[in-house]
Amino acid sequence: MQRFGIPAALAALALAGGATAQPAPKPEIGAWWRAYEVARFVKTPDGRKLRVFCQGSGGPVAILESGLGDGAWSWRQVQPQIARQTRVCSYDRAGLGLSDEAHGPRDVDAMAADLAAVVEGVGRGKPVVLVAHSLGGPIVRQFAYRHPDSVAGFVLVDPSADHQNERFRAIIPDFDKMNRINYAPMERCRMLLEKGPIAEGAPEYRLCISKPPADMPADLVHFHYQYNQSPIHYREVAAELDGATGEANAREADAARRPLGDKPLLVLTAGVTPKIPGATPEQLNRFGQAWYEMHNEIAALSTRGRQRIVPGASHYIQGDNPEAVVEAVSEVLSEVRGGH
Repeated sequence: MQRFGIPAALAALALAGGATAQPAPKPEIGAWWRAYEVARFVKTPDGRKLRVFCQGSGGPVAILESGLGDGAWSWRQVQPQIARQTRVCSYDRAGLGLSDEAHGPRDVDAMAADLAAVVEGVGRGKPVVLVAHSLGGPIVRQFAYRHPDSVAGFVLVDPSADHQNERFRAIIPDFDKMNRINYAPMERCRMLLEKGPIAEGAPEYRLCISKPPADMPADLVHFHYQYNQSPIHYREVAAELDGATGEANAREADAARRPLGDKPLLVLTAGVTPKIPGATPEQLNRFGQAWYEMHNEIAALSTRGRQRIVPGASHYIQGDNPEAVVEAVSEVLSEVRGGH
C-alpha cells in the first residue's frame, strides 16, 4: 500500500525531540508528489525496500536525509532546485512514507546502515554530498564515520547533536517531562490505530488524521488518508525517538566519532529559537545558545567546516527559507568540484 503525508500529532512536537510542525506547502511544486508516487526502491541487505526518489543529473550525487517522522516530502521545496545543479535523491526511512517497516532498534547504527544501502543504490560508486535535517544530522555523521571514503561533503540543516538532551536537561530540569507531554498525542494515536482505523467524526480523528498537503494532487489525496490511518509510521517514529535519545545511541555515536578531515561541511542554524511550553525566557535564551554552540562543535569536525545562522527561519529551514538550503548545497557542490 502506498502511503503519503504527515501525522497530525507530530505537528505539536518540540524541536529538541527532532520534529516540529511542517512548513506551509507551496502549490507550484505540486508536481513533486506525482513524480515521487512512481519513484524507485532500493533494497537493504535484509530484503526491506526503501523508496528513493531522484531528480536531475550530474555529480556528485546529493542525498537528502530527513528529520524525525519525516519522509522524502520534507525536501520537496528544495529538491527540484538542487536538481538543476546535480542529481539529487530523497528517500523515506524505514516505516515512513512508502518504505517497508523495520523491526528492531532504530538507533544511529541501524539508520546509518539503511543510508548505506541508499548510497550504494544511487551513488554510482562515487562519494556523495549528504544533506540532512534535524535527526538526519546524527545519521549522516554516523555513516560518514563508518564510510569516510563515501562522503564528499555535508550540508546539515539545523541538525540534532550528540548528547543534546543531557545539555538541555542542565538548562531545563523538566525537559524530559516536557518531551513526554509533547509526544503523548503520538502514542495515543498509535494505540488507537493498532486497534483499527479511526472513524471520521470521532474525537480522535482531528488529532491523528491530518489534512492533506495543499500542494498534493487531488487524485493522490486518498493515499495520504491511508497513510494516516496506519499505525506503522507511529511505531517507526517511536522507535527512532527511543533510539535517538537512548544511552545506547549515544555510546554508538561516541565510539564511531572521528574527525572529518577537510571535507566541506556547512551547518545551517535556525535564527528563531523554538517555543518550549513551560520554559522561562531565560531558559529559552540559554537553550538557543546551547543549540548554537552544539552546531559550532559539529562544524569543527572538519577543517573546512563552518556555521551559518539563517535569520527568521524556524527548525524547518528548508520550508521557511528553501533558498538558504539550496545556496548552501550549491556552495558545497562547488567546493567538492574544486570551485573554491
